[in-house]
Amino acid sequence: MRKYFIVSLLSAFLFSLSLIFIDSNEVQAATLGQQLSQPEEDWKRYEDDSSEIEYKGTGWERHPGYTTGQTKKDYSGSVRFVFYGTKLRVLSYSNDSDFHGTSFASSVEIKIDGVAENYRNDIVGRQYQTLVYEKQGLEKGYHVVEIKTIKPRSRGLNIDAIDVDSDGYLVPIGTEIPNEIESPVLEGAVTEEGHALTWKAIEGAKGYNVKRALNAGGPYETIASDVTTNSFVDKDIKKGTKYFYVVTTVMNEGESKVSNEVTLTSEENSNVTLTLHLSNNHIKEYDITKAEFEKFLDWFDKRMNGEGKAYYVFEKKVDGKPYHTIKEYIVYDQIVWFETKEY
Repeated sequence: MRKYFIVSLLSAFLFSLSLIFIDSNEVQAATLGQQLSQPEEDWKRYEDDSSEIEYKGTGWERHPGYTTGQTKKDYSGSVRFVFYGTKLRVLSYSNDSDFHGTSFASSVEIKIDGVAENYRNDIVGRQYQTLVYEKQGLEKGYHVVEIKTIKPRSRGLNIDAIDVDSDGYLVPIGTEIPNEIESPVLEGAVTEEGHALTWKAIEGAKGYNVKRALNAGGPYETIASDVTTNSFVDKDIKKGTKYFYVVTTVMNEGESKVSNEVTLTSEENSNVTLTLHLSNNHIKEYDITKAEFEKFLDWFDKRMNGEGKAYYVFEKKVDGKPYHTIKEYIVYDQIVWFETKEY
């Protein structure tokens, strides 16, 4: 019994070691507050003294070997740079205590293409190369970044390094940024064939990428690449599901930002039997689509408020000659009540 117990303990110990070994081989994504002494895979690093980073205004002080930061009294300056890519990391010397009077800003504003967010420069205590801000999922292209102190402590902000895509780069100061690729203006409609998307052709475009999401604003999935026409029909849809569409222009220089977003929903196939009870004791019954019933209900509600026409037209199916169409005009004032049966 004792031997069995010892063997069991040994097996459990070896199993736990194997878990540790397996876990050590997993690539864990960096988190805010973590020290990154080297850029991670698929990232490229620019140190704080890189010529592409512009320190505007006064109050800047270079600490050789690690950071460029704001002095104790002057927080008026700002940082500006332009990068090409889809993602960005800001690394700083972080300190959340007043040890030696070097606690850094509790609120720093960063603007990417004019869109402002905030981060803390005091996220942890006394640590260099600290990841204090990260942004991913940007459209591939040129992005203007501006950083400034909002709430200083004993000091303002500091920059230790900037990380961007491994195939991205910081743009030298004063470089003229290429003209932004024009984004299409998107329109859409629900048709029997599917969700029909159209846009005006962009001069010089190699093609277009059509993207779709299940939530407004994305994240978008590319459902068609390098479309050479200025239209596309999405047939892979589920009835009753709301889809959000955007389109981008593809040129030799790259891809444009996304177009305006278009929302389309194909109604589920359902019909309604509408029974009208009229003031002359007549009963009228119509088999119509759910969309047609919604249209009738909208007319009825507006007539209650004195808006719209005094009658509603129902078009009946004609099986053969001599008539092409049969239309029945129902006057609002003659409707006593109605009922519906959906199937």
